[in-house]
Amino acid sequence: MMVSSVNASEALNDQLRALCLKEYPFGSGSWQMSPKLPLATRMYSNTTTEYGSEKDHVETLNQLITNFKSPWYSESEWSEELPSLKKLAITDPHKLTPDFLQKTFRTLRLIDKNVTNIDEKLLDLKNLEELSLSANYISIIKSEFLPPKLKVLELNANLISDIESLIKNPPPLQHLGLAKNSLENLSSHISITYWPNLMSLDLGDNSLTDLLLLVENLKTLPKLRTLLLCGNPVSLMPSYRGYTVDSLGSLTSLDDVIITADERHDFKGLNKRGTELLKNEARLTIKLPFVRGLPNPAAEVDEAGASEFPVIERKYYLKFPFISNVEKRLLKSSEMLNEGQEKENAAKKAPKGKAKSPVQKSIEELEQERLDKEKAAEAERVRIAGPPNIVSFSTCKLDYDLDQLSFEHEEQFRVVALLQLKHLFTEGLKMQLIEEKTLYYPAGQTPEELAVERATSGKKSAPKSRRTSRHFDQSDRGSTPLKPGQLGAKMAATAGGAAAKKASTHSGGQGSDLTKYSCTESCVGSAVLHLKSLLTSCEQTKVKAALHLGGGPMRPEDLEILDTPPATAASDMKKDKKDKKKATKPSGGKDKKKGLGMGEEEAEVLPPPIVLLAEVDLRRWTKTKQFVKEHDQWF
Repeated sequence: MMVSSVNASEALNDQLRALCLKEYPFGSGSWQMSPKLPLATRMYSNTTTEYGSEKDHVETLNQLITNFKSPWYSESEWSEELPSLKKLAITDPHKLTPDFLQKTFRTLRLIDKNVTNIDEKLLDLKNLEELSLSANYISIIKSEFLPPKLKVLELNANLISDIESLIKNPPPLQHLGLAKNSLENLSSHISITYWPNLMSLDLGDNSLTDLLLLVENLKTLPKLRTLLLCGNPVSLMPSYRGYTVDSLGSLTSLDDVIITADERHDFKGLNKRGTELLKNEARLTIKLPFVRGLPNPAAEVDEAGASEFPVIERKYYLKFPFISNVEKRLLKSSEMLNEGQEKENAAKKAPKGKAKSPVQKSIEELEQERLDKEKAAEAERVRIAGPPNIVSFSTCKLDYDLDQLSFEHEEQFRVVALLQLKHLFTEGLKMQLIEEKTLYYPAGQTPEELAVERATSGKKSAPKSRRTSRHFDQSDRGSTPLKPGQLGAKMAATAGGAAAKKASTHSGGQGSDLTKYSCTESCVGSAVLHLKSLLTSCEQTKVKAALHLGGGPMRPEDLEILDTPPATAASDMKKDKKDKKKATKPSGGKDKKKGLGMGEEEAEVLPPPIVLLAEVDLRRWTKTKQFVKEHDQWF
């Protein structure tokens, strides 16, 4: 959006013109009765000729500007000197000369006035001590044009990316506000050389990424007592608050939170250790336990009329965006839990007292495993060293389950690209539930050939939505055929329904082997996990939410899973489904409408909502002991 160039002095003149100090009830118009008239004339004016001229007294005019019910009343928003100026415009309007106004202002707030430049006319405000130019379009701060007595300067929410022009001839500031700008590196611009009197500094919600360099510069400010850095990428580091508190001994408040003696004791020594061991990185864990409320896809097959082919296999997984060049570690997943359970069952079945001999692998197999590991490690190094792009991460793939899809996904990340992580937290993580649908046909036959065969034999043909795919992949044709027994065992719990059973029992004759024909993916539902609170509050460490991916509207019981462990939530889900089945069991066609009067209809049954439980834990160290233990390892 193009913004016209507006100087700060022009914005001030516009504000003064908007006061209308020369119009009623201000100024020296005919409505004024001079307060210099004799007291007797003023007291008994109702018997004199002045009453007939309908002139208001000074006291009455003052009430018009001080009574909040009056149309001339307005709050003093942009300067604390406005009430006295308005009274003076009534009692003695001749004093309001330009020179008088320039000496009067001590505070000035020109917020959201499209100001783009700080011009030299501000130097005329010789007594100005507080100046706020927030929410404007200023990119360059010309310190030579700032009033010499200025103590408070607010430049929040502008377009400032560098403060080099501010340090050329800075005023003796006690507070400097530069929040919500585009500052990435302050270098040595924050030091005692330029700000010897600075007591309060607001740098929140910028793009500062180097905590060590920033704190080293802040150490040189002897009078600094209040500091705000929340909203910067550095505030996502686990050692951010502890290292800052221990390094700046004179600080009394950090991010609007008072620094207590106990907190200083807990972080004691972190400054000395951090200079050698501290890393500019963030650590977080993403947990995606389960999805519930997914409708049964077998109902779609039953309504359309199940046929022998195609055999449909459905898999489900979750997908979310994240930064590409991160170190990651998968702590838990459904696949890992299943593998552990299989090993435990195999150990129980093994004869007691006899150790199971390991499977001997050939030299070629061992060599191939070694090469695969080296290749995977090299690919991981290339990924971590690459640019911080936003890519899709996903969970393992699961078959459909009537109760819930238990992904049990828990993954840790160590992020060096802090600026990209801040942008990701600001936008939120978009969680998507993806359905992967694979069609299988008899080996050597195409869907068209099967359709002709059914038409000639009089068999019912399958619906087109299940016979063909919108996104046909030519590379999938000619893949290794699957035996019906293998596919049937694999799809016992899938949504193939009757088609899967037919595939598992079909044997002999033509079409006994099945081959993959097509594989398509579609998004079942999506929702955004909002993480901005982890930026705005440096004390918050966790965001946990029940996300509505689709289906019917959310119910109060769907939000109860936030305070319920996943295992307990799954068992409660099964009980609820059993109770609903008993309550909604049909009692025959005649009894269905029994009791319904004229004009009455059965209530529409809404589908259950598809709910995803999602959680993000941001690691923040609260003691020096945690830093010593975890600084160079996974937490």
